[in-house]
Amino acid sequence: MAIENMAKDGCEWSLLFTGVNAHYERYGWKTLKTRYRHGLLQDKQKPFEDWRVMPINPISDRNSLERIQEVYEAYNQSRPLTNVRSPHYWETAVLPRMTQPGFVTYTACLGECRKASAYAVAQTDEESLIIKEIGVLPGCEESLLAVMDVVRELAVHREVNNVRAYLPFEQAANEAVHRLIKDVQTEYHSHVMARPLTTGLSFEDIQDLFLSDRAKIWPLDDF
Repeated sequence: MAIENMAKDGCEWSLLFTGVNAHYERYGWKTLKTRYRHGLLQDKQKPFEDWRVMPINPISDRNSLERIQEVYEAYNQSRPLTNVRSPHYWETAVLPRMTQPGFVTYTACLGECRKASAYAVAQTDEESLIIKEIGVLPGCEESLLAVMDVVRELAVHREVNNVRAYLPFEQAANEAVHRLIKDVQTEYHSHVMARPLTTGLSFEDIQDLFLSDRAKIWPLDDF
């Protein structure tokens, strides 16, 4: 019924996240290749002293959440595949996910300026540090590297040495990954599936979209 309604509304394809791929294959979905990177924690490097990096609590500091939203919109405005987040969606979906136990959000700004230039959402568990999301304003890429240095210190403090990064494969994200991870390796997930809903679109078209270096469904948009 959902697929029928999506087709009537003009949706071109369906996306789902699952661990039972064989079940959905019977109904027309196919597994997409989606990439992520991992490796061991990078050695400490010379810091970027001009940038002020700090953890934030977006629940108690509502202005910090608005600053992150501004960076997100600027960073993703021309991305070929990502979620367009409304203020309501930030409040009801993203905020609860980024404030779960083990999650920390860092922002960077120049000196005492209150305007964020970059941010990163990180999570730690018993074995790994996981980068869930980043954002950076154009021309402020160095501030994102400064954020990665503080994220690295989080991993050291929590005594984890394995890192996973769920980031796009564009220049700013690539530099951030290598700032945080040494001997970077790329792997493929198998939990994302898609199904075309129109005759003019093939599964291969959707796969090509997901393998674009700039495409990204951020983990905070998972469902």
